[in-house]
Order: sequence, then C-alpha cells, then structure tokens
Amino acid sequence: MRIVLILFAVWATAPAQGPGATFIVAANGNDQWSGTRARPIDGDGPFKSLVRARDAMREARRAGRTGPFIILVRGGVHRLDETFTLRPEDSGTPDFPVVFAAYPEERPVISGGRRIGSLKPTGQGAWSVSIRDVAEGRWSFHQLFVNGQRRVRARTPNQGYLRTDGPLPGIKNPQRERKNPAACMGFRFRKGDLRPFHRLQDVNVVTYQSWTAPLSYIDDVDEKERTVRFVGRTAWPLSYWERNQRYHLENLKEGLDAPGEWYLDRGDGVLTYLPVAGEDPGTATFEAPVLQQLVRIDGDPAQRGLVRHVHFRGLAFHHAAWRVEKRQTADGQAAASLGAAILVRGARDVVFSRCEVAHVGEHGLWLERDCVDCRLTRCRVHDLGAGGVRVGHMQSPKAPSEATKRNRIDDCTIQDGGHVFHAGVGVWIGRSSHNAVTHCEISDFDYTGISVGWSWGYARSSAHHNLIERNHVHRIGRGVLSDMGGIYLLGASPGTIVRENVFHDIRSYAYGGWGLYTDEGSSFILLEGNLVYDTKTGGFHQHYGKENVVRHNVFAFARLGQLQRSRQEAHVSFIFERNIIVLDGEPVLHGAWGNGHFRVDHNLYWDVGGKPLRFGKQDWDAWRRRGFDAGSQRGNPGFIDAAGRDFRLPADAAARRLGFRPVDPTEVGPRSSR
Repeated sequence: MRIVLILFAVWATAPAQGPGATFIVAANGNDQWSGTRARPIDGDGPFKSLVRARDAMREARRAGRTGPFIILVRGGVHRLDETFTLRPEDSGTPDFPVVFAAYPEERPVISGGRRIGSLKPTGQGAWSVSIRDVAEGRWSFHQLFVNGQRRVRARTPNQGYLRTDGPLPGIKNPQRERKNPAACMGFRFRKGDLRPFHRLQDVNVVTYQSWTAPLSYIDDVDEKERTVRFVGRTAWPLSYWERNQRYHLENLKEGLDAPGEWYLDRGDGVLTYLPVAGEDPGTATFEAPVLQQLVRIDGDPAQRGLVRHVHFRGLAFHHAAWRVEKRQTADGQAAASLGAAILVRGARDVVFSRCEVAHVGEHGLWLERDCVDCRLTRCRVHDLGAGGVRVGHMQSPKAPSEATKRNRIDDCTIQDGGHVFHAGVGVWIGRSSHNAVTHCEISDFDYTGISVGWSWGYARSSAHHNLIERNHVHRIGRGVLSDMGGIYLLGASPGTIVRENVFHDIRSYAYGGWGLYTDEGSSFILLEGNLVYDTKTGGFHQHYGKENVVRHNVFAFARLGQLQRSRQEAHVSFIFERNIIVLDGEPVLHGAWGNGHFRVDHNLYWDVGGKPLRFGKQDWDAWRRRGFDAGSQRGNPGFIDAAGRDFRLPADAAARRLGFRPVDPTEVGPRSSR
C-alpha cells in the first residue's frame, strides 16, 4: 500500500505514457534480485545498490520502456563504493522525471563513509583500534564522526590560537612582497611552540589571514632558527595582515589531550580517541569518510548532452572526505578552490527536495557549469568542512548557452560550516544570473552568509538579476575572519535585489563584520526592506560602487558606527532613503564621506539613550547644512522592544506614519518551520 501511495503522488498529475518501472533499494537487498520487491521473499527482493537500480533503469529503456522510472530507497545506511553518477541517458521527461525517493516513512542515508570497528580502552583514558588499510597505505582520513557527531583532530591549542613571531628571515616587509613566493612559505614561531613532531609530514598548520585561512603541510621545522617552512605556498604572505599572525596546529599526536579529540597515525595505522563523558566503547559508533564526492550529475552538452528532469526526494547524503595535495594552495576567498559532496553539471530541472547533506569535508552541493532551472527546496545542509551551496563558477561561461542561471534555493536550512576551511560561505553565487535564494535560514559560518558576484571593479559582470529575499542570516563571522558580512556583493549587478531579509549577529575578527556589504564595484543593486542589527562595523558598508539604492531598511546597534563608506568617487555611490537608524551612543557614520557624492534623505534616526547624533565630526545641524537628510527626522520609531531586539512596528508606530514599510521578521526564514 505504501508503494501505491508514493507512486500515486508522483503520477497523479501526469498524462498517460508508455510503461515505466519502479525499483527498490534496501541495505539487505541483493543486486542479483529483480529489485521490484520491498523486502526479501522467496529468493527475490530489492536491489542492494543505487548503481544497480540505475543500471536496471537503463536496461529497461533499452528494452523499450519509456517511463516513468522511480527508485525507492529504504531506510538504513547505504554505503557507496564509488561516486554515484548520473549521465544524460539517465534523464527523465517534464511529465515523468526520474525520481530517487525515500521509501514512505523511512529515512535512508547515502554514505560515502566507512564504519570503523570497535575501539578498545587502552588503560590511559583513551580508546584505540588498529586499521589495516591505513597501516598498509590504502586509506587515510581527516574526519571522524562519533555517534553522528564531528570530532576534533588533535590540535594545539585546544581553543584560540598561537601567534607567529613575524615572517621568515629575509622577508623584511610582507606588504611590499605580495608577489614574492618566499614570503608565502612559512614564518618564525615563538620559542617552544613548534618542534619536530611525530610524523611531522602529516601535521597541518592553519594560518588565519584576513578573509582566508589556508591549510598547509610542513616541510621543515628549525628549532634553532625558530622557523617553519611549508611544502606549498599560501596565497598571501605570512604576517601581511598582522605581524604576529594567528595560527593553530592540527593532526599532531602531541596535541591529543582533550576529550573529543582523535589522532590517526598513518605509520602504524592506529586510531586513538579520547572519549567525551558518557560515551561507551561498547555502543559508540565511528564513521570516517572514504569518498570525496558522493553524487555527480554529469551532463556535457558539447559531448554527451544534458541531464534533465531528475528529482531526489527525502534522501540524506552523509560522510564525504576532503583532500588537499601537499603543494596545493588550499586558500582563497570563499574557499573557492574546493569541490562539493554533490556536484551538478550540465543539468536542467534537477531537484533536491527535503534532502539532507551533512558531515562533509568541503562544500555541500554545487550547481556548477550549465545548470538551469535546478532547485533545492526544504533541504538541510549542515556540518560542513567549508561552505553550504554554490551556484555558478568563478569564470564566465564561454558562451551564453553554457551559463548557469534561473536556479532556486528555497526554504532550506544551511548552517554550521567552516569546520576545516574557514572561508566557506553559506550560499555562494559566482558568475551566474537570474537565481533566487528565498526563505532560507543561514547561520554559523566563519566568513560570510551569502555571497553574490565574482567580478572586481567596474568590468562587465555575468552576475545580475539575482534575488535574495526573506532569508534569516545570523551568527556569521564568529570573530574568526575579517572583511566579511551577512551578505557580500561584488561587481556590477543590475537587477539584483536584496529584499526583506534579517541579518544579525555579524562579528568579524578585525575590520568588517557588516550586515549589507557592497564591495568592489558593486553597482545598480537594490537593498530594500532588510532588518540588520548587532553587527560589528556597520549595518551597511559600501567599499566602492555606483548608484545602489538602499531604502526602507532598519540598521540597529552596530558597535563601531552604523553606516560606512570607504572610497570616494566622482559618481553617485548610492541613494540612501527612508531607512531607520537606531543607535546607542555610537557614531552614525564612519569612513569617507567628504566629497558628498551620495544621496541621503527622508530617514529616521533614533539614539535610544538620547545622546546627540554625530555624523563623523559633524552634529545634526552641520550635517544637514551640507544638504543631507533635509527631509529626515529624529525620534523613536515605535518598535515593540528595540532593546530586546523585537523590531516589529505596531499599526500606530511613528515610523509607519512617516511611510516606512517594515519587514515582518516572523515571515522570514524557512516556511517549513512555521
């Protein structure tokens, strides 16, 4: 009956067509069976693997069956031996998409990991096990999940950072040696912080720069000279951003000293783990990733064609590895050089609905090249080594027909990233247009919540007409990286709209920590109806750009000034009108406001403590004499409880009488959670 119900749901609105097939996959199945039964019976039953179900669908097509094709996956863990790949021959049709769905009322997990056998107490508070494949060089891993939770590779210090003692000898001024590779190959350390550790070649150094945190392998440690040199270079010179730069050490046996930490010795294959309180070696489960990529949708219009009309429903995708070659520069803004656990390329109408992507080492899911009309809806993407969802590419498409566009991320929860590569972004849209990110919750990343655009300056951009609407973006930055924001916009982007989102608790390490951040060349963007509060350096910051419109927003309680403008140019930077600015003694402005090439008017300013407003070195009257805010007012907007961060406006609020159109925070974020 359950199979009948799900088939009815898939077929109910579709017209009649040739006979299709339904195949079932179960952990206790057998790839020699027919795959048409839900459970083993009389020597027949479900398939064991997704690969066999896919191949059975291909065989059915060759036999003349035209669809629909449905693969139902029963509950339990389904371990992949290789990346599950779909190609153009696996496509569906608009009426009958190929469907990979969870069996009704069950939760299947597609895993790229491997269960590790029982660890035994060693008598020293640790548990350990010898893994033969590691000892013999056939396997290694960088992540461990115990009872479904990510555990920490042994590191020093356990919390916070060590500090360098400056650049390598011979590098006198890193700021002037930006292009000198030698400046990017290591640093001087403070006495006692480094030494020739056990299996030094496996130890990683994570250095924290401004908006990046490269992961490096060690080539040499010289205790006498107090220098550490890397195998591969970082993108920026060490000590460029601050002389005594932050860093930590990872994957060192000598750092195994806190509950929840683990260390894998690749020499003898022994995994050692320090349990947290309450864990039992008899019942604890241990998983480590094997595959770097779990699913690949592999269309290629130039060669094999596109993958069309494939839908995934109710499936969980867990346990993907990260890999960085020792000479690789594992660095860069938005961790852009990394891959994803699920890669979609050359696709039309590929949909992930009510799916989960979790416990992965790089990004979660990537709609890469030539993806059009693909969707993620009501998905949860979390526990990520880097970022959540990526759309588009860093380079513009070779031809307009190859562009990634018109994709939608809706009603999703994307959170808890940057566990390995701290520059990961919740949702990243590169050189891609006409996409929408709506009604999502995006939280707990060390760099930026949403990033849109990948062109610097005023060069022509292939990122435009993107819609960012009614998302809840919070706990971003977390004091780890700098030059970041709740939303980061880059390059000319006509038609792009950032509307009715809520951004709060945005905290950088040094400079940055903005709510709405229009960086280099951001132009022709509408930022409207957003609620932004509890940021570090400003609710709104424009580095430089042209004719952006900022209206009907609330900017409240930034720590170092509410509004920032960094570069003065001859054209109009932005139009800033009908906004509410709430502060508690902080300055209204900071940055470069001298040339007056901006428009500011019809705003409402309120200092909750009644302190005089300061616009840089000017008071309210002097600021208005310069021609700004001539139609603006001062006073209480009438929020229900601004101090308690309830920014709803009652019907009789003063701000409403002035024509301000507020966003209702209760209507922001995933609708599926309401």
